[in-house]
Amino acid sequence: MIFQLSHTLEKEVEHVVGAYEEAIKPNAAKKRWQELDNTMKQATNQIHLDLHSLLSHIEEIETE
Repeated sequence: MIFQLSHTLEKEVEHVVGAYEEAIKPNAAKKRWQELDNTMKQATNQIHLDLHSLLSHIEEIETE
């Protein structure tokens, strides 16, 4: 489960980095910065959900 979380986190970070690289291009439109903001928010939410799932799984194991 931890390895799956690590893989998911890596993919989320890669996605944010890609959006950032598009946003910082010299001719990037303001829309790119909004897309970056949205991508970062989505990644944060996904990471939160994944961590919550992992911690819930650990809690279940501890109570067994």
